[in-house]
Amino acid sequence: AAIEWLVAMDQPIQALKHLKFQEMINVASWATNGVKIPGRKAICTKIMQIFKNHL
Repeated sequence: AAIEWLVAMDQPIQALKHLKFQEMINVASWATNGVKIPGRKAICTKIMQIFKNHL
């Protein structure tokens, strides 16, 4: 699935080695009922929060 994602999203091969990608896969591997992907609005809100915290 990771290779299909890599190709579909036009990511460089080294994206699979990125620490944050590895952390995401590790967290997802522990999920017993799948992983819930937040909606667009929730994602935008979270990105803004992260940005404000790093100012």
